Amino acid sequence: MANKENLITTNELVGEVYLDKILADYDIFFMDCLDEDNKAAYPSKFLLNDLAESSKGKLLVCYQKVHIGDEWKSRIYVMTAKSNGLTEAKLRNYPVFKRSNLTPAAAVTGKEQISDITAIKLLTMNVPFATQLNQKGKMARCNLLGDLFFYIKDINQGKDKKGGQFNRRRQVVLFRLCFDEQSKTMYIANSLFTQVKLFKEKYGEEFKDKLAERNLLTGPFYWINLDDMTIRQCRKMTDDCYLKAPLYKNEKPTAIDGAMKNFALDKDTPFDHSKYGFAYQLLSSFNSYYEGTGYVSKLSFKEVKAKTISA
Repeated sequence: MANKENLITTNELVGEVYLDKILADYDIFFMDCLDEDNKAAYPSKFLLNDLAESSKGKLLVCYQKVHIGDEWKSRIYVMTAKSNGLTEAKLRNYPVFKRSNLTPAAAVTGKEQISDITAIKLLTMNVPFATQLNQKGKMARCNLLGDLFFYIKDINQGKDKKGGQFNRRRQVVLFRLCFDEQSKTMYIANSLFTQVKLFKEKYGEEFKDKLAERNLLTGPFYWINLDDMTIRQCRKMTDDCYLKAPLYKNEKPTAIDGAMKNFALDKDTPFDHSKYGFAYQLLSSFNSYYEGTGYVSKLSFKEVKAKTISA
């Protein structure tokens, strides 16, 4: 019997982005993370995160790997509504921007410097969807260079080498929303955070030597509060802060499969049982929030027909 052709939803985003419309209402700047000599030429990520949070939504900051010409570049993008009055001159008054290679997007050919995916990622940070979820105590938003982390209650943290359960408060799996320019996709990846206290118990006197071997001593370090579902970057390492790294070898979480399940998401669908439901709901909220602005057409996930998964 021949295989039946199925409709499969991929995580590739389909839709048009109108950068000229966005730049009419927003100022966008970018900084290359490395200069021509491959030396650091951008402010510290902690200071950028701190500035994004203290501006209370006026300044959106994100990190994105972009394809410029024939090469891939790591860039930090800064976006602010023109109505906020944060011009380039005013931004340079902030110590974090004084020595950076801050470049206004309007001064160059926009499409060559800001991809559709980067524009969507910046615009997503304005959507109040995640804040609304946080009020329900299920997921949380943060300004860690534009990454959106969320936590699903009662997820399985896995077992250690002796078969025991990890302490939920000391080894935490968070889900992270990712935007990939190369494949033009939006997907959800797992990120494992381990409390410094757990590393110390594991390695004892060799604690700092082991972390140095894995380049973890320089951070970044995070505060994670599972009671109010928040995550923040912190300035220094303490026993109670977390490192974004697995404690045990070969247990680093990987990206979730790109092909998503087709199902109808309604108001009764529990988010703590559906990682994919989050992606659909976020896209729906994105479309509703920007409807009528002219910034983007209605975004959707690409659908393909196939008889087998491999196809």
